[in-house]
Amino acid sequence: MPSVYNKPKILPAENRSQLLTYTTPGQGEAEELLPMQHYLWLLRRAWWKIALAVTLATALTALGCFLVTPVYEATTRIAVDNKVPTTVLGQDSGGQSTNDVEEFLTTEMDLIQSDAVLRPVAEQFHLLPVTKRNKGVAEGAVSLPGLTLTHPANSLLLRITYRSKSPQQAADVANAVAQSYIDQLYDMRVRSSMKVSGFMEKQLDDLKQHMNQSAEALAAYERQLGVVDPEQQTSVLAARVLQLNSDYTEAENDRIRKESAYRAVQSGNPAAIDINAQAEQLTKLKQQLEDAQQKMATLKTTYGVNNMNYKLGANELAEVTREYTAARADISKRIQTDYTQSVSHEAMLRDALAQAKAQADQLNASSTEYQQLKRDAEANKTLYNELFQKIKEAGINSTFQNSTIRIADEARPQSSPVFPKKTIFIALGFFMSTVLSVATVLLRDMMDKSVRDPEQARRMLNIEVLGVLPDVHQLKPAGRQLLLERGAGTLRTGGKQPIDWSRSQDAYTEAIRTMRSLVLLERSREPLRSLLVTSALAGEGKSTCTAHLAIAHALQGRKTLLIDADLRRPSQHNHFALRNTDGLAEVILDGRSIHDVRKEIPGLDNLHVVTAGHLFGKASHLVGTRMPGLLGEATGDYDLVVIDAPPMLGLAEPIQIACAADGVILITQAGETNGEAVAAALGTLNRLDVNVLGLVLNKVRREMSSTYQHYGVYAQYNDETALSAS
Repeated sequence: MPSVYNKPKILPAENRSQLLTYTTPGQGEAEELLPMQHYLWLLRRAWWKIALAVTLATALTALGCFLVTPVYEATTRIAVDNKVPTTVLGQDSGGQSTNDVEEFLTTEMDLIQSDAVLRPVAEQFHLLPVTKRNKGVAEGAVSLPGLTLTHPANSLLLRITYRSKSPQQAADVANAVAQSYIDQLYDMRVRSSMKVSGFMEKQLDDLKQHMNQSAEALAAYERQLGVVDPEQQTSVLAARVLQLNSDYTEAENDRIRKESAYRAVQSGNPAAIDINAQAEQLTKLKQQLEDAQQKMATLKTTYGVNNMNYKLGANELAEVTREYTAARADISKRIQTDYTQSVSHEAMLRDALAQAKAQADQLNASSTEYQQLKRDAEANKTLYNELFQKIKEAGINSTFQNSTIRIADEARPQSSPVFPKKTIFIALGFFMSTVLSVATVLLRDMMDKSVRDPEQARRMLNIEVLGVLPDVHQLKPAGRQLLLERGAGTLRTGGKQPIDWSRSQDAYTEAIRTMRSLVLLERSREPLRSLLVTSALAGEGKSTCTAHLAIAHALQGRKTLLIDADLRRPSQHNHFALRNTDGLAEVILDGRSIHDVRKEIPGLDNLHVVTAGHLFGKASHLVGTRMPGLLGEATGDYDLVVIDAPPMLGLAEPIQIACAADGVILITQAGETNGEAVAAALGTLNRLDVNVLGLVLNKVRREMSSTYQHYGVYAQYNDETALSAS
């Protein structure tokens, strides 16, 4: 939480280690491990709550498992073989299979859940709702809530599973659904076969008539053409056209290649000759020419142009150049000749192809009608024969059951229920309750924004903690401290320490002494002559702390004055059993001297107390303006003036008193006061440039934070010291 308090008046860094009385050795190096240690401490502290919650949750889960009516499950397995023949006779008798098995199985699963399959089962086992049973179940489709259909992966099985409170009924219903599904498929196939057979018989007569008519038309056309089968002649001619077309395409491609080479030569491109297929000899001559040129360059460099070797090389180069030029010219002529021949060959093939196509078109024109008549005649004859055969097969196949789907494994009553799984549920209840209990403890701690321990206060408020005051079971009045300090009484019973020393008055007194030493023995600044003790909110124990701090200072043999400046709710007269007659209010209103109203404490000559006075309600708004003068008057006679001021937030007088005092101590109740309220009070003091000495955590208990666990060691040490002293 960000704090508005950015520059508190705390002790210098070199003396700050004196304030860390609440830390353990090595804590600074292990600061990153503190959060985990804190959470572990939280779990140890709340172990009995967690154990109770887990025990109750586990017990309730176990009780629920035993009270819930068990549910039994039975499964019937149906095998689907898409390669088994669907008929006994006909072309389908050899077997057929569907390409999309998943689609086929999904269709079958949907059919199992249809009304036609489930209605007989529901009526047989009286599974229909009462309203539907009374109305004849005419208003909607039947469904079985306990029925489940599954398809195991990579298999041709369908699982029909039914759940019921009776194991026998679960098995019977699952088997009945499977049998009803198979019976429904059988009825559907028989009805379908009968309908198809009747329809085909009606169409048979029409097909026979069409078959006779098409046969007569085909015979008449054959007589008209004068051929028995014109298709054979058409096939020969078509083959010739196909061959000529292939030859023409090849000739055309050859002509294009040669024309490209010819045009490249005509354009004067020398590379066209070099890449020609006939340029193998030219390549060798070119290599000889390059060798001769290289040799001439070497001879020129070695011998010069007038040397005989150079002249012989020049003659050799000239001869090679002549041969190379002649070879290029010869290749150019060959390219031109090849191109002329390819053009002529292409023209001849084109003419032959055109003639063959004309003959084929003429024959096709005359045989198209013949082919159509022949196809019609053959189709009518084939359809008639197939239909006649189907009629015979349908009558036989309709009496056979479809064998592609069969019951592979019947359901049997199960001895153990599927719900509830007692072991799993109890283990799950134990695990979930443990997680939720731990999460609740941790979440509650994380949502707590109150100031609980010194480390948290340093992180939240950027301020040091001067003291940690325990939450005492029965805190004696401040006046009782005088007797304890002088040895006149003790809180021990029978020579033994109380059960929790950290919450005893001895622990509180020791904490007050530690805070007194930290405040007054600091050497880095001027000694304090006046000290203001306040809090952010009311009810945080500032008055009790102020009274005990004043007593602890007086017991050091130093003159101490305690002023009760909380004129709204004064309490110092109750701590010391004094009469609240003349006090600070009379000094402010009547102009009396502070020496006239101070009261002595029996048994301690160094402590004087100025109570609030009986007119404290009328003087509360003036105490802030008069306090600087009163402190100037009192500090001359006393070593330390301790002021009990009202809470900081919402009141004006504590702000004025804080500006007049040499130092301010802020009291906050650990585990109760919100950090934002403390930050607001510190921010107010910071804006006024008040010397804030530090923060004091009051009413601290060991169970608030893991920081306070070392208090038990202090109790043992205190007991050993007391025993040795006695």
